[in-house]
Amino acid sequence: MRDVAPDDVPSLVDELNRSYVARGTPYRIVGEGDGYRLALGDEFRSLRDRFYGRIREPACRRPRWTCWR
Repeated sequence: MRDVAPDDVPSLVDELNRSYVARGTPYRIVGEGDGYRLALGDEFRSLRDRFYGRIREPACRRPRWTCWR
Protein backbone atom coordinates (compact mmCIF):
# COMPACT_ATOMS: atom_id res chain seq x y z
CA MET A 1 0.00 0.00 0.00
CA ARG A 2 1.33 3.39 -0.89
CA ASP A 3 2.18 5.88 1.83
CA VAL A 4 1.55 3.36 4.62
CA ALA A 5 4.36 2.40 6.97
CA PRO A 6 4.55 -1.28 7.98
CA ASP A 7 4.07 -0.29 11.63
CA ASP A 8 0.73 1.36 10.73
CA VAL A 9 -0.80 -1.77 9.20
CA PRO A 10 -2.03 -3.47 12.42
CA SER A 11 -3.94 -0.38 13.54
CA LEU A 12 -5.43 0.05 10.05
CA VAL A 13 -6.54 -3.59 10.07
CA ASP A 14 -8.17 -3.08 13.48
CA GLU A 15 -9.94 0.03 12.18
CA LEU A 16 -11.22 -1.84 9.13
CA ASN A 17 -12.44 -4.76 11.27
CA ARG A 18 -14.32 -2.38 13.59
CA SER A 19 -15.92 -0.85 10.52
CA TYR A 20 -16.90 -4.28 9.22
CA VAL A 21 -18.47 -5.21 12.57
CA ALA A 22 -20.37 -1.91 12.76
CA ARG A 23 -21.82 -2.50 9.29
CA GLY A 24 -22.65 -6.15 10.02
CA THR A 25 -20.51 -7.54 7.22
CA PRO A 26 -19.69 -11.26 7.23
CA TYR A 27 -15.96 -10.81 6.71
CA ARG A 28 -12.96 -9.87 8.81
CA ILE A 29 -9.29 -9.33 8.10
CA VAL A 30 -7.22 -11.91 9.96
CA GLY A 31 -3.48 -12.22 10.38
CA GLU A 32 -1.94 -15.29 8.79
CA GLY A 33 1.77 -15.95 8.82
CA ASP A 34 3.53 -12.79 7.73
CA GLY A 35 0.44 -11.29 6.11
CA TYR A 36 -3.30 -10.87 6.26
CA ARG A 37 -6.31 -12.40 4.53
CA LEU A 38 -10.01 -11.69 4.29
CA ALA A 39 -12.09 -14.36 6.00
CA LEU A 40 -15.72 -15.02 6.91
CA GLY A 41 -16.47 -14.65 10.60
CA ASP A 42 -17.39 -17.74 12.62
CA GLU A 43 -20.95 -16.48 12.98
CA PHE A 44 -21.31 -16.99 9.21
CA ARG A 45 -20.00 -20.56 9.19
CA SER A 46 -23.37 -21.95 8.07
CA LEU A 47 -23.34 -19.63 5.05
CA ARG A 48 -19.83 -20.76 4.15
CA ASP A 49 -20.86 -24.40 4.55
CA ARG A 50 -23.84 -23.95 2.24
CA PHE A 51 -21.69 -22.24 -0.38
CA TYR A 52 -18.73 -24.63 -0.36
CA GLY A 53 -20.49 -27.70 0.99
CA ARG A 54 -20.02 -28.87 4.53
CA ILE A 55 -16.82 -30.74 5.24
CA ARG A 56 -17.91 -34.12 6.52
CA GLU A 57 -16.12 -36.46 8.84
CA PRO A 58 -15.32 -39.86 7.36
CA ALA A 59 -17.93 -42.53 8.13
CA CYS A 60 -15.27 -44.98 9.23
CA ARG A 61 -12.78 -43.82 11.82
CA ARG A 62 -10.54 -46.84 11.36
CA PRO A 63 -7.72 -46.78 8.80
CA ARG A 64 -9.16 -46.77 5.27
CA TRP A 65 -7.96 -50.26 4.34
CA THR A 66 -9.92 -51.77 7.23
CA CYS A 67 -13.23 -49.99 6.48
CA TRP A 68 -13.97 -51.95 3.32
CA ARG A 69 -13.63 -55.45 4.74
